[in-house]
Amino acid sequence: MCLQQYQGDQPMEFYCEDCKVLICLKCSLVRHNRHTITETQKAAQESKMQMEDAVTKVKAEIVRYEGEIKKQTDLKTKNKIEIMNAEKKMTDTVEKLIRDLQEHEKKMKDKFREIYEAQDKHYATRLENFELVLTQLKSCVERVESQECTEVDERKETHLVIVTKDSDGLQCYQEEDKVEVYILTSGGDRRKTDIIDAKDGKYTVTYTPQCGRQNGVTILVNGERLTGSPWILPVDPHQYQFSFQFGSKGKGRGEFDDIYDIDVSQRTGTIAVAERGNQRIQLFSSEGKFQREIRLDSGVFSVAFTDSGDVLTLVPKSGTKLRLFSEEGQFIKHINDSILLNQHSFPLLLMVV
Repeated sequence: MCLQQYQGDQPMEFYCEDCKVLICLKCSLVRHNRHTITETQKAAQESKMQMEDAVTKVKAEIVRYEGEIKKQTDLKTKNKIEIMNAEKKMTDTVEKLIRDLQEHEKKMKDKFREIYEAQDKHYATRLENFELVLTQLKSCVERVESQECTEVDERKETHLVIVTKDSDGLQCYQEEDKVEVYILTSGGDRRKTDIIDAKDGKYTVTYTPQCGRQNGVTILVNGERLTGSPWILPVDPHQYQFSFQFGSKGKGRGEFDDIYDIDVSQRTGTIAVAERGNQRIQLFSSEGKFQREIRLDSGVFSVAFTDSGDVLTLVPKSGTKLRLFSEEGQFIKHINDSILLNQHSFPLLLMVV
């Protein structure tokens, strides 16, 4: 009977194909109007036929999968037998190889022991000879002239002369001697040295100091450091010389107002001067001759040349902004970043008069 309210217990004699439910006559007229309606017995018969057809197909699939299961079971059994046979064959082969290798190992060990005993005796004899020669060399090398060096200038090529002498104080030379010289800066950096062997007991050492204060000179003879090494070599800071002056105070070409930074192109020698007062960068030749100017819309904090010769400037607009120009003054691009350029020091003095 229909359970819908106000239906009066009507028998559900119909089946709605659209909603897939049993309905009564009133429901077919009210709730399922314009739906596909069929009688209950007819719908049941059609569903039964569909289910029988589906069952037939499933049974066919069962037969097919049972056949596949039997086939895979047979393959599995066959594979297991083949693997077991292969394992046995491999084990037999490995055991034979192990026996052969063990026998070969024993023979080689005996051979190596014979070689070791012969070479050990040879090296022991040579070691005694080298220790004797080393003792003689230590007594021969009495001092080096670098101990008596006066102060040297930073960035100037420096020459040190090392002289080997015998126990009587006479200059001597051994061709097989190996002399090495290391320069250690106060910052802990090792500097490269060039050594010229005069083949008479005199060795000329050349290097260029890169910072002031002191350098340590360490000398090795045949890998052994000389007694008293390292020696201290004082280094005077480099003294910059006034080169030339150009320009004057003002707003015209070649004139300056509030110079804030200067840089020199390592590629062309061009001098760039950044002015905050005139809000520009002026470019000069290496002789101080005006070339061109780059106008900006605000004061300049910094200027630097790139390796390719372009001009990189820092201007305080909309935060910290980098601008890149060609050396000809052509704007290339903005580089928006909060990077502060390092201040550069160059051997150049500009005087505003």
